[in-house]
Amino acid sequence: MKSPTALRRPPNRARRRTASSVAVLLTAPAATLLPAAPSQAVDTSVTVDFATAGGAPTYHASGMIYGMTPDGSLPQDHFFTDIKWHLMRAGGAQLNSGGYATSLADYQTRWNSTLAQYRRTAALDATFVLLPHDLWGADGTTNQGWPGDNGDWTRFDNFVTQLINDVRANNMTVQWDLWNEPDLEGGVFWGASQAQYLQMWSRFYARVRAAFPNQLIVGPSSAHQPNSSNTWWTTYLNYVKANNVAPDIYTWHDEPGDPAVDGRANSRPTHHKVGTKPRRTG
Repeated sequence: MKSPTALRRPPNRARRRTASSVAVLLTAPAATLLPAAPSQAVDTSVTVDFATAGGAPTYHASGMIYGMTPDGSLPQDHFFTDIKWHLMRAGGAQLNSGGYATSLADYQTRWNSTLAQYRRTAALDATFVLLPHDLWGADGTTNQGWPGDNGDWTRFDNFVTQLINDVRANNMTVQWDLWNEPDLEGGVFWGASQAQYLQMWSRFYARVRAAFPNQLIVGPSSAHQPNSSNTWWTTYLNYVKANNVAPDIYTWHDEPGDPAVDGRANSRPTHHKVGTKPRRTG
């Protein structure tokens, strides 16, 4: 059995070691004389290699909330087409002292703007996401009651009838974002309990589904990130599953947050645990 062959030592290794030692000695005084560098913040930069293609862009995130003039005439078309814009979310917010909850006249002002912006959106071949909370008047700038206060749903039921009739009369195809940020602290958009909100959701959902079975329902458009520690979110999921009123598109507002992480790492496990099956999240 042969013994392992010894590796032959390069003839100039001693010279390399000497040269390295000299380099260390030469740099040592320089290091001694230089002042200490200030501490640096953690590098959070992201490098994008534009030479590597990850696939054709689909522009899923290209859209806006509001952003048009009340009559829908501005801005000019190219501001939309340049960014492959395809989603518009609006409902006549803050145009006057309120919406339907204040008076039918206030609702009509907001509805006229909503309709004008819808028509502009449709002309640009984009999707309009309807915001009923604005048409009701719950836009954070007005004072009004909430659907179902004191167990009375009459005004809200009449509002839904008015809204459905207006959408039908104008042959509109929209996504129904039933209520905005009902979980936001301070009662900005929803000032009653979650239980009352869920009652509202069921009533509204049933009316829209019956009137427009092929139009998508969106929600809950929550202000907080969807995860297993968010009891408002898990309560909502359990409720919509148990009552067969799940939205077609689950939505939340990632402010702050990472949509990719919150959608995949946080939202999906809660759906799996509860047993809901979202068509789409965002």
